[in-house]
Amino acid sequence: SGTFSSQVGEVPVTGTVEGKALKITFVAQTPQGDMTVNMTGDLDGDNIVNGKAEVAGLGQMEWSAKRIKQ
Repeated sequence: SGTFSSQVGEVPVTGTVEGKALKITFVAQTPQGDMTVNMTGDLDGDNIVNGKAEVAGLGQMEWSAKRIKQ
């Protein structure tokens, strides 16, 4: 579990990790209503690569992430 942050704010997420495969699900609240987002990717050190996001009503898009070091 954790928080997904973007330009439009933050939402709580739940997910699983099996080996290096990551799966995350959350509900984004938009002016058009709630949208379920399912994200998958591969863990590679402090990065997430080969990311795919399936957004209800919008289709699939690519994504990646990098851990913020504090």
